[in-house]
Amino acid sequence: MKRILIITVAILALGISSCTKSSDNNTTGGIYNKQLNLSYTVIVPTQLYGFSLLDDTTLAASDKIYLYLVTNSFYLTGTFSQELAYTAGTNAERILKVYATDEVISSANTWDDGNSGIITWGYRMSGGNIDGNVTPGTGDKFIGIRLTLSDNKIHYGWVRLNYSSNGKTVNIVEYAYNKTANASIKAGEK
Repeated sequence: MKRILIITVAILALGISSCTKSSDNNTTGGIYNKQLNLSYTVIVPTQLYGFSLLDDTTLAASDKIYLYLVTNSFYLTGTFSQELAYTAGTNAERILKVYATDEVISSANTWDDGNSGIITWGYRMSGGNIDGNVTPGTGDKFIGIRLTLSDNKIHYGWVRLNYSSNGKTVNIVEYAYNKTANASIKAGEK
């Protein structure tokens, strides 16, 4: 009788623990991280790609980060809910800010203003002028992102990408953002 009671209690405990509801709320504390492994290559002289870092299906189809890719040059264009950190380039244009591992990404950085169509160069080689922080063949780089999620609050994050040595392919490897609104994140933090 004792053995049956112990087995019954163990089965009930197992059943209760396996019935707990798990929640994947992307806007409640901690870090959200996702592997993307997207690879974009120049097929024609110029190529435009759009991708979203948000899993929110309520977003407008145009609410994407756009990657414009030509041989030896690429730029990204942010949107209203997916903004990019930038610095001033040598020719007065905006270039992507590249972060060292563990460097803080926060409101202290300079961000595009969320107006669609703002060009932020990753790398540009034009008429002998070279500008940009994501140079071909130099491995993975972290860039900063500022996302407005479904909670209508700002969340800071990073994207890890690399640019091929032949200047024709951009790989978007992964990204992460802080699920706590307005809280900073370190580049590479998971």
